[in-house]
Amino acid sequence: MGGDMYMPDLSPYIYHVPTGLPGVLPVGWLGGGHEFPTGNVGFLVRHRIQRLFKHAVLLCAGLHACELCPVYCDCAMGNGEVWLEAPDGVIYAAPTLLAHYVERHHYLPPPEFIDAVRRGRPLTERECMERIAAHRSLLETDAKPEDLLVPYYEVRLMWRSDSFEDLVGFHAAVPHVPRRSWVGLRDFGFYCLAQTHDPSELFQDMCAKCDRAHVAAPYGYRYRRAYLREEERVVIP
Repeated sequence: MGGDMYMPDLSPYIYHVPTGLPGVLPVGWLGGGHEFPTGNVGFLVRHRIQRLFKHAVLLCAGLHACELCPVYCDCAMGNGEVWLEAPDGVIYAAPTLLAHYVERHHYLPPPEFIDAVRRGRPLTERECMERIAAHRSLLETDAKPEDLLVPYYEVRLMWRSDSFEDLVGFHAAVPHVPRRSWVGLRDFGFYCLAQTHDPSELFQDMCAKCDRAHVAAPYGYRYRRAYLREEERVVIP
């Protein structure tokens, strides 16, 4: 569980479904450099959070260290999540580190979540996975614009065909190919296909990495919204 885990409270949940997961809201995905409300949740709520968050679902391969603790102390480590279904059917997804945030950093979750801690029920691993899988299946088979709660894009970063000898050389030379991406060669040149929330930021980041590695940088990019059958829009700065 590494990388940037920050999500604003009650925003669309994008950790396992980057386009947002309907009916699921994140709580307690704190990160260094982001402000958060503080206060006292009370002994009974704090005690119930400690009990609930010992039973995590959706475990990941690694651990995530608390970004709020000083680097010189023993940081708390977390892995997985707890999903709580409130009486009104809304599901709140929180990282297991939330118990530490409440106890050590006096994080004050939204009142809706506190009510779910008092009166809601935790979802099982199977229930969480079924909800995630159902929405992913919808996106891949019959996605409509309203199914993408958060803008998410497929992006082709484009290099000129004379920048590298062949596809093997291109793949070897391009630094830090974005996660969940692949490379190819088309009439417009070599390309790296990736998915991102911000095509312009992805392009600028790759240009900077290529510059530091002293290799040819992409000359532009093509993009469209993920899962929707749209024409690619071309940007050549």
